[in-house]
Amino acid sequence: MYYTKRPVPHTVTTILILLAITFHSFLMNGFFHASRFLNVATYTTPLVAQSDPSLFQKSLYVQSLNEKGARLSLMHDLVPSLLRHIDLETFALIQWLLCLLLTVCALFYLGKTFIGTDWAGYATALLFSTKLNEWTLGSPAIYINFFHHGLQWAIALNILSLTLIFRKRLPRAFLLMGIAWNFHPMSVMFLFFLFFPYWVFHRKEIRLKTLLLCSVLFALPALPMLIKSFTYLTMTWDYGPEWITAVKWTAWYTLFPSTWSLDWFFRAGLYLWLFVMGIAALPASDKKELVSSL
Repeated sequence: MYYTKRPVPHTVTTILILLAITFHSFLMNGFFHASRFLNVATYTTPLVAQSDPSLFQKSLYVQSLNEKGARLSLMHDLVPSLLRHIDLETFALIQWLLCLLLTVCALFYLGKTFIGTDWAGYATALLFSTKLNEWTLGSPAIYINFFHHGLQWAIALNILSLTLIFRKRLPRAFLLMGIAWNFHPMSVMFLFFLFFPYWVFHRKEIRLKTLLLCSVLFALPALPMLIKSFTYLTMTWDYGPEWITAVKWTAWYTLFPSTWSLDWFFRAGLYLWLFVMGIAALPASDKKELVSSL
């Protein structure tokens, strides 16, 4: 009696490859629960103090930050409660692996959407892995491994939203953007700025009814942080020259572009050059359609 070897289902193969890419990215980039370069690790102490109020009682920074609650992210609301049941390092590691896998899957979906093949999706995820902790114009390429930041969740949701926009599934895209808003509102704003020219080129296809539906689907899941952001308008903020000095010391790479090194501009130029080369390699018939969709 002869047995024929059954082929591995395509879905199973895809999942295994994406898991392998995630594992490869983890080994290539390592793990740390706060940036090795930026000062965002200072956010850790207020969160720890919220989980254990007996800590940092005489810290002006911790007490003032906790009094204002000036952190517009769902993670800042959840982490203090989570740290009462799990240690910081374990939580950060689990979150890092999960968000990395979600981001790899989202990039696979994005690459496959543009080119139409699985191999393009795999290549997109691998290219992301090689530049995960690189710096471009004064900041890390992605903030995925900041355990408290919330952007690590928003990144995967934003990539999926962008892909759905290109697939013209706008209601689903705006639903995911609304969820992402709770984790990192600023990154979602970038998608809104990208969507506007897309709507200009496709305004005949995207009716007012569709825009209204997208607005509702965005607002409903985003409501928790939208309400919180409006409450910030009533808060009073007091700062003196010491605060401005501290900003100059810690956030110079954002506020003072004249201090950027030529290396950062060179890297940004390489990314732009790669994009132009990709457009130039397309057939003439596809260039007009792609540029108009962008």
